[in-house]
Amino acid sequence: MSQIIQHRRGSLSNIKSLNTNGPIHRGEVLVATGSLYISSGSLDSDNYHYSASIFFGGSLTTDGSNYRPLTSILSGSGLPAITVGSYGRALDGILWVNTDDNKLYRLAADPTNDLAGVGNGLNATGSHVEISGGSSEASGQIGAAEDASYADGLFTDFTTTTPVGTAVDRFNEILKALAPPPAPLLDDIDMDSLGTSVKLSFGASNGVTSYSNVDGTGGSTVDSNAVFNASGTRRGAFGSAGARTGTLNEDVNADGAGNINFPANSFGDAELGTIKLHVNGVDLLTVDLTSTTNAITQTNGNSSQIQVSATKNAQFDDGTELDTFKSRTGTYSINAADQRQGYNFAKIIRSVGGTDTDSDFVEWVNDFDNNALAGSGQEMFEYTAAGSNQISGVTYHTSANIKFRTNISNAYRNTYTNGNAITFNPTGLSAATGVHITGSGVTDTINASGNSHALPALNNSADCEQQVVHLACTASYTANLYDPNDTQRITAQVTHPLKSNVVSTPSNQTGALIYKTTTNSSTNTENFKHESNRLADGNYANQSDAHSGNAFNSATSLATGGNTNLLVVPFDNGRVVAPAYNANGISNGNFAAITNGPGQNGQPGTNPNYSSLTGATLRAHYFKLRNTSTSDLSNMAFTIQGTGTGVLANKAGSAMSGNEFKLEFKVPQRTGWMDAVNDSTRTSPALQDGDQGSLAWSNPTTSGTSYTFTVHSEVLGGTLSTGNISGGEYIVFRITAREDWTGHIQNITTSSF
Repeated sequence: MSQIIQHRRGSLSNIKSLNTNGPIHRGEVLVATGSLYISSGSLDSDNYHYSASIFFGGSLTTDGSNYRPLTSILSGSGLPAITVGSYGRALDGILWVNTDDNKLYRLAADPTNDLAGVGNGLNATGSHVEISGGSSEASGQIGAAEDASYADGLFTDFTTTTPVGTAVDRFNEILKALAPPPAPLLDDIDMDSLGTSVKLSFGASNGVTSYSNVDGTGGSTVDSNAVFNASGTRRGAFGSAGARTGTLNEDVNADGAGNINFPANSFGDAELGTIKLHVNGVDLLTVDLTSTTNAITQTNGNSSQIQVSATKNAQFDDGTELDTFKSRTGTYSINAADQRQGYNFAKIIRSVGGTDTDSDFVEWVNDFDNNALAGSGQEMFEYTAAGSNQISGVTYHTSANIKFRTNISNAYRNTYTNGNAITFNPTGLSAATGVHITGSGVTDTINASGNSHALPALNNSADCEQQVVHLACTASYTANLYDPNDTQRITAQVTHPLKSNVVSTPSNQTGALIYKTTTNSSTNTENFKHESNRLADGNYANQSDAHSGNAFNSATSLATGGNTNLLVVPFDNGRVVAPAYNANGISNGNFAAITNGPGQNGQPGTNPNYSSLTGATLRAHYFKLRNTSTSDLSNMAFTIQGTGTGVLANKAGSAMSGNEFKLEFKVPQRTGWMDAVNDSTRTSPALQDGDQGSLAWSNPTTSGTSYTFTVHSEVLGGTLSTGNISGGEYIVFRITAREDWTGHIQNITTSSF
């Protein structure tokens, strides 16, 4: 037969009249929807909303109507007021839970339709049938106390309606305070060894054969040219094979004093589930913790291993054990055969009841590349000098530069230094300038300055990490004086974080002739470092002769015909010597042959050759000192440094030999050439050439010999017209020796003015 479904909309109280529009036949279905509710009070908040119901038609209804409801269960505080007059029998049979007492009722409309005396005519509830008694436990409440009161216990605020969860939580907190705590769950591992922070030559931007990229599995992604640190669980890079070992739960401290509840590095629930050693995406080992309470060692075919201790029961402070909580400690070891080149990572997986918990990761990089760093093509080149400083006919340069270069192999394979990897080490030169670090595999560094530099970034071209790096720089000659024997050199050291460093060392550079001092500003010292106090040969009869007009011409070669001057050299703190000077890289006065001196190897200027000036000819050196005081002087104390034997001024040159020399001085307008070596004989008349000029002569030494010159009382006192030596006047000295003299004078100074 056909099935009719009628749909009526309206309040639930109108259900009783739904049949007036046509009979509801037996077996047919009526669906009532809309804003349907059962009123239980005067306020809307008192209503029990009943959004929909299904009714079956037929004569089985108890009130003779043609429909009845499909059984439903509703709930609310109290019971709904239902009368036949208001709802008919439409709601009879619906199950109702009174949440006030947790009792179950079957609704039945009050047949009297009498609401009088039941409270505002809205609380007709007496006709409902109670089916079962209430239960606090069923609603999650603790219910009544055994002795009818909770006031005599610890928690006096407990009532019959206190939630069970509240009570259990409080009991659990009390137990925690009384019982020893369990060891923490396994969630951490460490690695014992710490490698080196490096920059990577491999990565997503530059693949290197057989090297695994740092893809971020265990941490952040690291590409080529980026730093892989050695810090925390990221353990840096290692250059040699070896087992990587560590401890489980290494961050756990021991619990308890005296009687230890659980030791350091323990993990709890130690009798449950399994632990796995997971390396590079593979579970290497699995340990079944349920298999025994004894210690367990699990090893794979590559000798990688997990070891866990026997279980330990928790302990109270008095030593009493609590076997509810069990702990173990453990270690792991990952053998080289289970590692790979490049990026490696490991963790522990704890499985209990089908649920996996991962520890943190440890990460490291292996770089076992065995291509050693090497240097080649190292050289000093392009020496360039400039400037002219002339002394005794010899030209000295005043500035110079030189360049260095070398080629370095394998600096990037397959990691490289984080930070400064290149160090230029200059000897006798300035810090490096014009630094170039170039190559086909790198982003070039051009015209940098300083001795320390980082390797430039790889350009990520194919096999860029295998390419040679070219180093070059320039340095200047910064010292005041360079003799031809002085060595200059630049070496380059390149470091690698995992391999032996390389030092690229060129041959020494020599042959420079550089001197930057151009004057001697002192008026009371002749140090023979320059010739600004030197005078031309002469008699110097007047003070004005010493004051001006007789300066020595330092540009004139001593080999010029008729020249009878001694040589001044700035070496060894300055000296006056014979022209055929043979020291400090100068062979017998041949300044023309100095490798990088003026006139050699394209350097500017020319120099003389004094090697032939070795005869018996007497040569001299004149210089002046000035009395800058305002006092008359009766005696003057001088200190002479040098090596030689002083002889009287009247000794013939042909009779002199070896290191013998003459030393004379003259006060222009006052004396002749006083013999500084003569300490006993006076001339007649006095103050003539060769007159006594010393009161305490002794030969000079390298450390200095002090003695007193005298200018005799005849010269002292009075005015200038009568012979006074006053402030501003000069004393002229003359040193005389043969061309083949083997001695030298290094310094003559006085403290008398």
